Amino acid sequence: MFDIGFSEIMLVFVIGLIVLGPERLLGVVRTAAKWIGTVRSLSASVQQQISEELRVEELKKDLNAGLAGAGKMQAGVTAELKEAGSAISEAGKSPQSSSPATAQHNESPLKNNN
Repeated sequence: MFDIGFSEIMLVFVIGLIVLGPERLLGVVRTAAKWIGTVRSLSASVQQQISEELRVEELKKDLNAGLAGAGKMQAGVTAELKEAGSAISEAGKSPQSSSPATAQHNESPLKNNN
């Protein structure tokens, strides 16, 4: 995160020891450690919330895409069912191609010579 090495930390510690003294420096270090811990936990919490929101948005997009595909599939199935129903109703209305009376009149005279 920060590009601070061990030597810089020791320099800050020595300057703090000279300016604040050993008793107050420990209190400042404890307070700084608490603040750093709080900031880290808040940062982790915010990162977790952002990743959750991104995951929820991705799931919503996937769900919407799935629903759109299902709608298209339902429309296709409905069209096929209507087509099949009209074909069945037309087949039921059309006359029979060969009835017994028609078959007798259409026979050739050569077959009846017996």
